[in-house]
Amino acid sequence: MEEGKEILRFDGGEEIKQCSGCTYLGTKIDQSGDNTTEIKHRISRTRKAINASNSVWWHKNINQKTENYTFLKL
Repeated sequence: MEEGKEILRFDGGEEIKQCSGCTYLGTKIDQSGDNTTEIKHRISRTRKAINASNSVWWHKNINQKTENYTFLKL
């Protein structure tokens, strides 16, 4: 057995190894059940999306119709 890793054994002989974290239905879950890493990950993804859209909003050659269309699609 690896040091620091717990292995659970069931009656049918199935073994399940403990891990430090996983992704379940798109949500990151760690061993402690704390969701701080998931929140940080989502904030990071949102910042990237906002920064990408800012280049469109601040572009000098964009007309009002295109800007409104882009805004409504968000």
